[in-house]
Amino acid sequence: MFGKIGHNMIKKLKNRNCYLTPDFPKEALMVSVFFTSKIIPLMSTPLTTVAININGVIASIKEFTESAKISKNENAKEILDVFDIAMITPIIFQNLYPLKKEFWTGKKDPSLTDRIFAFVPVLNKLQFYRLMVVPFGFAKKKWEFIAYYPFNLFDGNQEVEKYLYGSDHIIDKRAKYVAFYSFGTSKRLNWKTGEISMIENTDQNTPTLE
Repeated sequence: MFGKIGHNMIKKLKNRNCYLTPDFPKEALMVSVFFTSKIIPLMSTPLTTVAININGVIASIKEFTESAKISKNENAKEILDVFDIAMITPIIFQNLYPLKKEFWTGKKDPSLTDRIFAFVPVLNKLQFYRLMVVPFGFAKKKWEFIAYYPFNLFDGNQEVEKYLYGSDHIIDKRAKYVAFYSFGTSKRLNWKTGEISMIENTDQNTPTLE
């Protein structure tokens, strides 16, 4: 009898939704890479990685570069070369946003093309946007986060909920919250040498590649 109760209890716990509060970092780094494609000579996109330090940033760029070479994804096949210069942007925790079990569907990740166009207006006007960071995995008592989607500062809860209801991104169903982050000042990173430098043109957040 006790064994049956224990089994039922475990089953209920596995089917629970939105009951764990992720330990979102207070500060982190978002990294944007620049690459050539078969269609457009220069494109850029932030990676999904939420990195805590430069080593994590560099590791994520290397992983992106290597994955693009062997990926069967049609978007990834368009990538010809990833530039040595990337852009790192500090992100600063602002607030939690509660999840509902209806928000996540567990279908698939947004395509690379979707991500590129979502961030096109953002990278040059970071001060007008906030970043949603999403917990997508929890293993060995450690959360994994992704830099998910940008929202205008003037977007209210109605716009956020509308987006989450329509999203097909994977969110760990145990997570009780996603989080919003503000953007700091971006810098240039040569990810092959590790050299970090200021972006000279303050009116343009995207660094030149020379």
